[in-house]
Amino acid sequence: MSKIKKMLFWELEDFQKFIKEVDLPLYKLIFMTLYYMGLRRGELLAIKWDDVDLSNKTITINKTFSTKTNTITTPKTKNSYRTITMPDILVKEIAAWKTRIEAFVGYSPNGYVFGNDRPVAPETLRRKFHEYIKQANMKQRSDNQIPVIRIHDLRHPYVKPTTKKFNYKRTLGIYSSKVLFL
Repeated sequence: MSKIKKMLFWELEDFQKFIKEVDLPLYKLIFMTLYYMGLRRGELLAIKWDDVDLSNKTITINKTFSTKTNTITTPKTKNSYRTITMPDILVKEIAAWKTRIEAFVGYSPNGYVFGNDRPVAPETLRRKFHEYIKQANMKQRSDNQIPVIRIHDLRHPYVKPTTKKFNYKRTLGIYSSKVLFL
């Protein structure tokens, strides 16, 4: 008999507890982008500055970072090629990050948004994610801790209505304008 896995995800309140503990701007931006945009980790790591259009508030997904080969490859499916509108809170954070990169590191449209000449290492990203979960939970009562999830699970609140596991009421609650544009 196969065991059905329970899908773990964070409600907005869980994410807010978590993101308060993220003290490094790069990682704060990474986790916000994953949560608010519903990207896969490889899609996020492959984003270059020329994929970001701050004027139109969009990010174009047209490649992914393969952890198996440590190279940029084509997206997972033909539907993975897409242009996604960013919420205002994320536009503001990405613009601030771009300004910071231009001032201290040097900027290139061919550079990675979440790295520079190379994307952040996936294992480093996973490790930092779990360190911040642990840090956030140390400040919570045992009955109020955020669930320990995988990085991939950050995208679940963004699941499209075409999937079997879509939760219309929860998704509307998370992505309504009153929540996103704090």
